[in-house]
Amino acid sequence: MRLPAWFKSALFNETYYISDGGTVWLLPDKKEVFTSESDPRSEFGRFGYLEGHEYRMYNTYDVHFYASFALAHLWPKLQASIQYDYRDTILLEDRTRTWFLYNGEIGMKKKKSAVPHDMGDPGTFLPFPICTVNVHAYCGGLWVASLFAMHKMAEELNAKDASKSFKVDYEKAKIAYQAKLWNGISRAKCESALQMIYKMNVQSFCKGEMGAVNGMKPNGSVDRYAIQSEEVWTGVTYGLSALFIHKGMNTEAFSTAEGIYNTVYNQIGLGFQTPEALYENCNYRSIGYMRPLSIWSIYNAWVKTNEV
Repeated sequence: MRLPAWFKSALFNETYYISDGGTVWLLPDKKEVFTSESDPRSEFGRFGYLEGHEYRMYNTYDVHFYASFALAHLWPKLQASIQYDYRDTILLEDRTRTWFLYNGEIGMKKKKSAVPHDMGDPGTFLPFPICTVNVHAYCGGLWVASLFAMHKMAEELNAKDASKSFKVDYEKAKIAYQAKLWNGISRAKCESALQMIYKMNVQSFCKGEMGAVNGMKPNGSVDRYAIQSEEVWTGVTYGLSALFIHKGMNTEAFSTAEGIYNTVYNQIGLGFQTPEALYENCNYRSIGYMRPLSIWSIYNAWVKTNEV
């Protein structure tokens, strides 16, 4: 299968954000001592880019999760550098009391053993990450996938005890996740879910010409319970398209992703400023955002499924 011309254009154009995302690339401090010779920061330094031009937080981890496909494919050592920075924060603790906007409560800025939400704002890159904790299907799915990834990595390193331990935890987590939050993880159930998402969230929204809306009710009406539920997230749509490809749904994949391209580049004129979110009336939220770099996940999926 050949890649569509519009996709090639979008793939390279979306990469603008690597340099235009409030980007900083820092040489390591001469006083720093890295504990491992394989630490990429000793040679490649530290890399940071903002969640968005309006969201002033560096390397926001849940968004970088999507955008990381661009760095991993094009500049893998910079991607590794970010991972090492996050690794080093996990056991750190910052007892500074801070106010959390989402629930109005006051709590510790960073708890030990928690992964921070981001690496600080432009005035405090790296020293003071904020910790936010939410529990839902999205995080649960990442946790299950992370356990499986750790099992496979330990297996590659011949760390048999660690591999066995992660596999046991993975099997337990998979069963709990399936029973509590979803109706299945098997391939057939996954494909069935994707077919329903394509039918309801893509084809039933704006004539199938604007990507995938986040929330759609069973009766075919958009879920307007919250702002985010009625939005189309450009980067999430690209990620969904990549999953379509992995499951052999190439037509659905490029049809879905093309809706983002046509809307952003041809209708609202925001090329090189791709927003985080689109609305059905062609309004948008947060121009210049990190997540659309996930278009590289589509390319990654295409490469893997077309390997000879």
